[in-house]
Amino acid sequence: MKPKDVRSFIPFSYHREQLYSIIGILIRMIIVCNMFRAAYYTLISAILYMICNTRHLRPSTAWQAAPHGNLR
Repeated sequence: MKPKDVRSFIPFSYHREQLYSIIGILIRMIIVCNMFRAAYYTLISAILYMICNTRHLRPSTAWQAAPHGNLR
């Protein structure tokens, strides 16, 4: 490529890189929010599961009462 072509392509590539960085930041934010939401949901479901287990079974005999050691 000649230097003239490179000089004419500099603004386009700059704008394209800016757009890519903005898109990358948005994708990262979406991924982080999804991870936090999934962790939040699993935490709440685990707490509810523990509350239901301790309500129905005594915590000391929860492991012995379940067949083969699973709590399902």
